[in-house]
Amino acid sequence: MTPKRILVVDDEESIRNLVEEILTDEGWDVTVAASFQEGLEAIEAAARNGQSFDLLITDYLLGFKRTGLELAYELAELAGPKGLPAIIMSGEIKDVRKVLIPTMIDTWPGGHPPCLLAKLELGDELLFMVEGLLAGEVKGSI
Repeated sequence: MTPKRILVVDDEESIRNLVEEILTDEGWDVTVAASFQEGLEAIEAAARNGQSFDLLITDYLLGFKRTGLELAYELAELAGPKGLPAIIMSGEIKDVRKVLIPTMIDTWPGGHPPCLLAKLELGDELLFMVEGLLAGEVKGSI
């Protein structure tokens, strides 16, 4: 069976490498990107090869211009009615909830907004979310 493909986007190299190591150790096919633009380029490259990602894990803040939430929303729109499972990571999870809940919860493509994960919970909580999303058992959580 082909391993599930996961795109990890984070501008902090140490976090990016940690998440990649955790997921690769579990046998998933992981692609990493350091910015919003690199994330889009990875998606476009996969599409050119007839591939797609099964899950997006992204930091909320990706530099000064774009957010991981915007990236997740764009990818969910591209994925159509089934949407694309996503995990938004942040060191300030309360601030992300303030943005997500009032603005996107009812209009998220595919009907399931991304799960939110505090960066302090990387490890078992990350694996729990990834396994649940890839198995279709978790449909988004705020």
